[in-house]
Amino acid sequence: MDRQINILTDFVDAEIFLIDGDSLLLELFGEKSLDWSHGGQFLHLTYLLERFLQYFTDKGGVFHIVFFKEMEIIWKSHPSMLLARQALILHLQYNTSFTVITSIDNFWEKQWKDYIDDKIPAFLLLTDAENIPWKTTRAKKAGLEFFFHSFLLHCLGQGLNCVFMSGIQMTATKVMGFYMESWPDHKTFFTKHKIPVCKTWQFLMRFWRDQASRNSPQSESPPQGGCRELATVLTCAQVLCKLLNEPNTSKIHTSLWEILKSIHDSSADNLLDMASVADLMDGRLVHTLFFFILEQRSMGLEGLNLPEDVIKEQRLHGEKLLLL
Repeated sequence: MDRQINILTDFVDAEIFLIDGDSLLLELFGEKSLDWSHGGQFLHLTYLLERFLQYFTDKGGVFHIVFFKEMEIIWKSHPSMLLARQALILHLQYNTSFTVITSIDNFWEKQWKDYIDDKIPAFLLLTDAENIPWKTTRAKKAGLEFFFHSFLLHCLGQGLNCVFMSGIQMTATKVMGFYMESWPDHKTFFTKHKIPVCKTWQFLMRFWRDQASRNSPQSESPPQGGCRELATVLTCAQVLCKLLNEPNTSKIHTSLWEILKSIHDSSADNLLDMASVADLMDGRLVHTLFFFILEQRSMGLEGLNLPEDVIKEQRLHGEKLLLL
């Protein structure tokens, strides 16, 4: 049975307490001052997060914020909220001094129990999941509630006290919250129902993953060279269109056209690939290109057919480099 107490008194009994990050986000997204209907107010969300945490730090509270990896699934159907979750995790990790735990898959893992046994927190702050901040079906709402209720059951069954976020009231000297203390009855109940609850949790998690994969747009993977190579391919496509539509093109476009032709020239001894072209366009291996051309010319081989004045200019630059 939960009861409202001043949870500040528990700060003295333990070094830290824990905050479930996804529970906190669920509560913050339900704030009346936050409008998420047009893509999200990320700055205001960050402010609400920091203000909530500041309430505890101002009163001497020391805490760790835990984000379970697998709980990311509850945000998959809301891309802007999922993005906000990732952004806030990075913000907390790199712009604040708070300790953020993101390495634990879920609370059923032994890693979570070991973490609790090591830190011995006073309590866990989590949501009761009564108010979902978006419209959803009754089945999905029940599934979301089950995720957090099973988390509550697991914590109480493992001897970890819990406090609900939704009922917290702040005053100058107190932090009042609905507190659920772990009792032997909780441990007995959890031991009896642990296996069926865990199996139900795993089933729902698989179901949510399947739903997310079906609803997410399927996009083609970038080429093997990565996004940089993909950008090069798109740029080359633009050059080819320009060559077809505008006969009087600049020398740089003509040169690139000759480079592109050599890629699939099976008679060439040294073939270029798109990664090499990406380097050329990036300006990193331009000098290597011209030395490669000069080497081919000196050996009497047919290679990249660049304009003579460009080759001559590069030869002059090469001679200047040798004199330095």
